[in-house]
Amino acid sequence: MTMRASHVLVKFEGSRRPASWRDPEGAEIRARSRAAAEERLLALRERAAGGEDFAAIARAESDCGSAQAGGDLGEFGPGQMMRPFEDATRALAVGEMSGVVQTDSGLHIILARDDRRGSNRRNLAAAPAGLRAALATGPRAASRAAPRVASRARPRFASAGAADLRTGQSDSGASSPPIRARALRPARKLGACV
Repeated sequence: MTMRASHVLVKFEGSRRPASWRDPEGAEIRARSRAAAEERLLALRERAAGGEDFAAIARAESDCGSAQAGGDLGEFGPGQMMRPFEDATRALAVGEMSGVVQTDSGLHIILARDDRRGSNRRNLAAAPAGLRAALATGPRAASRAAPRVASRARPRFASAGAADLRTGQSDSGASSPPIRARALRPARKLGACV
């Protein structure tokens, strides 16, 4: 299950990396106690709850590099964020804002961005019926069904005069640029702050 969230991070003297884009030397952060960081974060949360734009608050106040994106961390999956952050995000309803969440990076308020539960299933309706049924029964069945579904789709694709994906040549002689596959990258931890 993927999740998507924005956040505001306030670092303090006990943070894992007591420096940020706003305070590269970390002088201000090292002088901030946890209690002062929490007080500041709660004031920011109150502003957001009062209707102020969360992204604008994050851009101006967050100690995370994601501040430039309005605190948006994009989509992330299990194990890509620190456990307390991930657990808090998973517990939120879409549009809901968390209370104070502490990680090794500092203190956060988190805003759940979109329907994370549906993001892995959003294209299921467009999948062929055989693959949809296999997906419903589990990943092993889906991986066994995928070659069957693909072999049935190839003749229909070819009969439509579609281009060969490797060469860009179609049955009708028309040419289009070849499609190049990108290598998959391994999962990584997102953001230096979370």
